[in-house]
Amino acid sequence: MFFGRLLVGVGEAAYGSVGIAVVIAVFPARMRATLSSAFLAGSIFGQVIGVSVGGQIAATYGWRTAFLAIALSGLALALLYPVVVRESRLGTKGRASARTPMDLSALPRQLFGSRAIVFAYLGSGLQLYTTGSLAAWLPSFFNRYHGMALDRAAQLTAVYLLISGTGMILCGMLSDRVARDTPLAKVTLATGFAATSGLFLALAFFSPPGTGQLVLLGFGVLMVASVAGTSGAMVANLTPQAIHGTAFATLALSNNLLGLSPGPILTGKFAATLGLVGALRLVPLSCLLSAAMFLLARRTYLADLERARSGGQG
Repeated sequence: MFFGRLLVGVGEAAYGSVGIAVVIAVFPARMRATLSSAFLAGSIFGQVIGVSVGGQIAATYGWRTAFLAIALSGLALALLYPVVVRESRLGTKGRASARTPMDLSALPRQLFGSRAIVFAYLGSGLQLYTTGSLAAWLPSFFNRYHGMALDRAAQLTAVYLLISGTGMILCGMLSDRVARDTPLAKVTLATGFAATSGLFLALAFFSPPGTGQLVLLGFGVLMVASVAGTSGAMVANLTPQAIHGTAFATLALSNNLLGLSPGPILTGKFAATLGLVGALRLVPLSCLLSAAMFLLARRTYLADLERARSGGQG
């Protein structure tokens, strides 16, 4: 089982790197925040659908059948992908970039050579610390402090995850819209999104259990993954198109190492000492740290963007 899951992880590694790079190559640059957010939101929607449908299949036919159904679905999509996604649909610019040999000696400079892109990696990862913590611990929170049965707590968590994915897309669309003529507005919005999500989550976890707390939590969750689109757009704008797959892989690595992996673990460790509510009250601090990273990125973004464009990178 462990080895099988390891191979699944190896296969899924292309999702946040090559997959998003392909999407970015097809559509206009002005839509990059929308595309990045919508693409990444697909993983949230897929997680909710997979858990709910897989759970139903497992309850009826057993867990082996559920695994088989999920595997066959993935195999069908893999077979369909090369039929739908062809090189001819990537445009002449994409084909030219694909033929350009990668200069490995220049790769570190291209991936980390500007302050803005480094802070974008850090800001995105820190924000997803909150996302990972909430996805893992909200079911227990609803069960312990709102008196919900585990199945109802899991269902409500799924609803909040869907809200998060929807907010991710909406914030990406707003970012592209506002920043159409003022590129710096994209980074300013990311700073505001991160700080606002932290504020609402802090208000929620310092409020007593009840409807008001759930409403505040909903507003916080709506914006908790809001910086994903902006981070993706910044990475695409500040790196050469020929290395977009590697750049998005670096962003995905930051998201996992700083956010999705340590978030649930550290929140659990804090909960052992402070209680679950006490641990969740600390989670919004990562949103404030994320806002600080985007604020620092804002200071050099325009200069770094101009350098990238003059070098043929954006």
